[in-house]
Amino acid sequence: MILSALEINDTGLTLLTGGAEPLVSPGVAVIEDRRLLLGIDAMKQSRLKPGRVNSRFWEQLNLEPLGNGGRDVRTAADLAYSHLKSIWQPASGEHEVILVVPGVYNAEQLGLLLGITNECGIPVTGLVDTAVAGSRFSAPGRQLLHLDVHMHRLVISELEEGKLIRRQRTEIIAGVGQASLRDIWCNSIADAFIRNTRFDPMHQAESEQLLHDRLPGWLESLEQQDSAMLEVETRGRKYQLTIKREQLVQASREIFRQVVRQVAARGNGTGVLVQLTHRARALPGLVEALQELEDCTVMTLEAHAGVLGALQHADQIRSGQDALRFVTSLPWTPREIVGSEISTGTPPNTRIGVEVPLATHLVLQGIAQRPAPALAFSQDSQGARLSLSDGSEGNVPEIRLTEAGLMLSEQHPWLLNGEPAEPGQALRAGDQLQLTGSGTCLMAIRLEPGHG
Repeated sequence: MILSALEINDTGLTLLTGGAEPLVSPGVAVIEDRRLLLGIDAMKQSRLKPGRVNSRFWEQLNLEPLGNGGRDVRTAADLAYSHLKSIWQPASGEHEVILVVPGVYNAEQLGLLLGITNECGIPVTGLVDTAVAGSRFSAPGRQLLHLDVHMHRLVISELEEGKLIRRQRTEIIAGVGQASLRDIWCNSIADAFIRNTRFDPMHQAESEQLLHDRLPGWLESLEQQDSAMLEVETRGRKYQLTIKREQLVQASREIFRQVVRQVAARGNGTGVLVQLTHRARALPGLVEALQELEDCTVMTLEAHAGVLGALQHADQIRSGQDALRFVTSLPWTPREIVGSEISTGTPPNTRIGVEVPLATHLVLQGIAQRPAPALAFSQDSQGARLSLSDGSEGNVPEIRLTEAGLMLSEQHPWLLNGEPAEPGQALRAGDQLQLTGSGTCLMAIRLEPGHG
């Protein structure tokens, strides 16, 4: 059985099959008379054909007629169906999918979503809340929050800790979404181009589209450094500009004040720990705004934490296609406990380690295998594979089962969670590993006795 997880977030639907690179497709459509563009293709046309764009269909997810619908696309549900159909192209074999869904959908929308996935032929066997699947950090005695950004809104989930991690309440901050923020930053960059080069990239649709196309790469550069060189080429001319990260932080300061007020209201005198998804962390100015709060710690979750958590907890989430339940609580084994003495603006320097369970299996392409006593990893033009081994092949990358847990062959350049693996380091549930230079990622999981 090939296991996948699919997260519904319209900044980018994320489909992850263990061992493969995640597929990410933004929830944007351009509706034309004879064709329908979706995802990245639609994003690249959105400024050229603004009257034909719909980027709210996942937010609305209903059967109401669209104002700009086409011959075969009349409702938000039609667009959602087409979008899912475009990304669900499974390989041969038996499949099952865990859906990871934000807590803002009501029962009617969840029912509609499940009907759409059924029509698409997606074999959904589990349904879990995004914040519950994605949480990793614990702060006993403080309010634990999960904060994520969508295309046109920001979602804050309140979580309760105990033996279970439980989502209590979810709030929407409307108007604070990726779309409006990108508009703010593009306008700020355009103003800087006008001041420095007299070139107005917003004057022509083609250069405006180019600005929006380049923005994600520029934001990524500014996440790593204080300034970046921006270049736009249009109609045979190149325009260059150096922009500082602080300029974009200042441009979004006012809009993030709404977020700060919402987070502050949830402290109740005990302080808060905010878990930011990788999408939210990439928004210039958000972390800076939150760090102005007293007794607020900000932690960043790993990329695609929701789908990774869903795969890791598949046994607790799975309920079967005939009786799906929306899982809003899971057994709680946080990756780290953050000391309550840590305050805002101070790098988390006191963390109490939490014993994450040792891994028992490795997942490649959605299939879990147990080293018995070892698994050899190989990759060629036909793809990557894990095969049973006796553990004696020193020249082959292997994962061996020992009394201390699953261990990596030491003479090979393994990366563990993106960093060089240390000799003698046992794999734990949730670890991701790959060979340096290989594009294939393996995921370590723990299956309890009775689950294979």
